[in-house]
Amino acid sequence: APILNATESAASWDQLQTLAVNVVMATYCVHRNAAFQLFNTHVPAPHRSRILENLCLLVLRKIPPTEPRSSLDDEFHRSNYNVALDILEILEHAPDDVTFARCLSYSCTVFGNRKNKENFTAQQRSDFRDRVSLLIAKKLPDQQNIKHDGYVIVSKAYLGRMVEYKQDEWRILVTVAESIPNVADRCFVYLEICACLPQKSQFDNLRKELLEKANATIEVMPSIHDRYSRLEMYVSTARKFDVAEATAALKRAARLSMSLGTDGDASSKRLSLIHI
Repeated sequence: APILNATESAASWDQLQTLAVNVVMATYCVHRNAAFQLFNTHVPAPHRSRILENLCLLVLRKIPPTEPRSSLDDEFHRSNYNVALDILEILEHAPDDVTFARCLSYSCTVFGNRKNKENFTAQQRSDFRDRVSLLIAKKLPDQQNIKHDGYVIVSKAYLGRMVEYKQDEWRILVTVAESIPNVADRCFVYLEICACLPQKSQFDNLRKELLEKANATIEVMPSIHDRYSRLEMYVSTARKFDVAEATAALKRAARLSMSLGTDGDASSKRLSLIHI
């Protein structure tokens, strides 16, 4: 705490955020309760999301966030129920809906890895589902941010990576998503559900249906920037299941990108297409 207090007025925004991340994570490694006390009382609100996400990744990967790493989808990190309990504590401290959903997504990606299947009993998976469901009901929707149920739905979809929902449970999420009033948000939720579906042929029809729903919402978005952003997301999701459809969408995104303007942000977005 004295370190954060002494540098708060002198350090730049980025320096203070980096310092806060390092201090909280170092404290967490030796005294978890002290770290959360420090987080709640001395870390400025704008820095809390980054700190909690980094703390979540530290618990899951067991290496500092500064170490080189790839996507969690491409990695394997051995986990067990003790790690899941640590994640539940982190989720309890999530300052907003985005941070809560991201930390849950990271965690369920690791816990749902087939190599971790034997590290959780059926009872432990059920208990984790029940406790996360209580946190979702308690923290979402976040009345300071997105007030509809978008993050409620995607958080339940992320949980499905670990607990293996039946098809009817997935379809309930899709049905609820249809009532989201904002088309860009609705598209985001459709694509997140699609990405979370099990890689089994019995879900192929639902996967195709979600891609079609997402594509239909992209077509009616009034904002060109929203359309481009969701097209990028659509390509990233579709390429895992339908290469031809992803290629067609990539071409649409490339054409649309030419209408974004010529500033640095537009150029950065066009460049990002190369890395999808």
